[in-house]
Formats: sequence, structure tokens, C-alpha cells
Amino acid sequence: MRYKYSVLAFLITVLALTGCGTTEESLELKMTNMNTSVGLFEHDPNYQKYTYEVRVENVSSVPVEVDYAELVILNDVKVRMKESNLRLTVDGMMEKDDFITLKGAFLFKADDLTKEEITSLKIIEGVMMYKKNGETYFVKTNF
Repeated sequence: MRYKYSVLAFLITVLALTGCGTTEESLELKMTNMNTSVGLFEHDPNYQKYTYEVRVENVSSVPVEVDYAELVILNDVKVRMKESNLRLTVDGMMEKDDFITLKGAFLFKADDLTKEEITSLKIIEGVMMYKKNGETYFVKTNF
């Protein structure tokens, strides 16, 4: 009798640890395209104009309800920026293969940088996705 309970306890433990054979896919958002350019701002030569177009795609089969997305700029450039809105309101569901595109421009002070220093700057760190449930999901730049 004791042997039956031991086997039963073992089977219950195995099933609990393996999840009864089911695997749950996790959410995966990925940056699938990024186009950027930088150039002198014609109205003030102390500033450079950085133009961007970034695409974030849901490459998993897990749907996600997104409130908004915001471009994350590295601190070396962020401290030089004029105020800018880097946020895109999504307010919708992203299913598998759905994507959003963040597109815009901002100015950053560069009068103390050489052309080589400006072109070698790493500017975009990624995109922070803000879900409707209050959670965040960071999509790192892979370009």
C-alpha cells in the first residue's frame, strides 16, 4: 500500500513540475527595422536634427494589449536633447506579426562635437512598450 502512495506522489510531482506536458509561449516583441539620419538643424547650427523610423513587431503568437510605446534614448544624447515627444499612442491589441512604427525627429545640442563624434554616437537604446495592464516590455535595439 505504501508503495502505491509513493508512486502516486511521484507522478503528481512530475506532472506538477512539467505542467502536464503543455508549454506556454512567452511574449516576444522585436525591433525588425530601423532607419535613422542625422544632420545640421538649419535654424540653429548648435543643434543636430536626428530623424528616426523604428518598427516593433510581435513575433510571438501571444497577443499583447499596448497602451503606448516610447523611444528610449541613451543618456549621452538624452542630456543634450531639446524637449521632444518620443511617445506613440497605440491603444490596441498587437497580435502575431502585427507591428507599430515610431517615426519622428528631435534636436540635440552638438556644438562641442566633431562630425566623426556625431556620426559615431549610439543614440537609440530601444523602445519601451507600456501595456494596458500597467506592465512594461523593453525592446532592445538590435541594429
